[in-house]
Amino acid sequence: MNREGQSTLEMIVTLGLLFIVFTIALIAAYRKTVESNELKMDLDARRICQSLAYNIDTVAQQGSNYYRHIRIPRYLIGMHEYNLSVYGNYVEIMWRGTHGYRAYGLQVITNNTRVYCSNNNHTIIEKGLDKRLQIFNDNGTILITCERPDLRVIRETFKPRVIGHGNFNISIDVINIGINDSASFSVTFNNSIIGNYSARIDSLEAGESKTATVHVAGVSPGNYTISIVVDSLNEIYESIEEDNHYNATIEVI
Repeated sequence: MNREGQSTLEMIVTLGLLFIVFTIALIAAYRKTVESNELKMDLDARRICQSLAYNIDTVAQQGSNYYRHIRIPRYLIGMHEYNLSVYGNYVEIMWRGTHGYRAYGLQVITNNTRVYCSNNNHTIIEKGLDKRLQIFNDNGTILITCERPDLRVIRETFKPRVIGHGNFNISIDVINIGINDSASFSVTFNNSIIGNYSARIDSLEAGESKTATVHVAGVSPGNYTISIVVDSLNEIYESIEEDNHYNATIEVI
């Protein structure tokens, strides 16, 4: 083999070795990048899960009617989707990493948490820093609701006994425990004997309460069960619709 051919062969071998080294370096760098991204996603997922668990615990410890407003990111770092769920006393986050699905969970101090604005009563679907969630302590039950009104009666304000000789007022206070203000709505008081009466409440700001009152006439003395329905015409889109009904007993003297 002449000197020129030998030099060419040596150059080809050298270039081949350089290509192999370069390829190995690229693979190592790629793996390092993947590991770094996985670590960032893992830390971000843990942070979100820990934040929700901490807020649930805080609201549970503070007692009835205490609440907090929180915001949950729409995506994990790197624009990755995830699911955030609450099952009993367990908060869990699940996401898809490079090598498949991953999950992380924490226990909370209460096993009585209900998630609304959800597709399955467990998974929070209202995500995004432009949206607020409310964690509310309802006599020991922790309610996680989204950015809507939530209307309900204040049961303690209903007067169970009236003296009116057949003519009297029935009233009860209605409160908006939701995040958003409410437009006007109706409250009905119904009994098969007394009849069906309706009161109108113009609006309720978040946290505000007002009294719904109706006047009843021609009622004989006795005990009557009154079915009270808040937002009876379904005019308000609420976080929780199931707490709009209340049955109360009234004694007419």
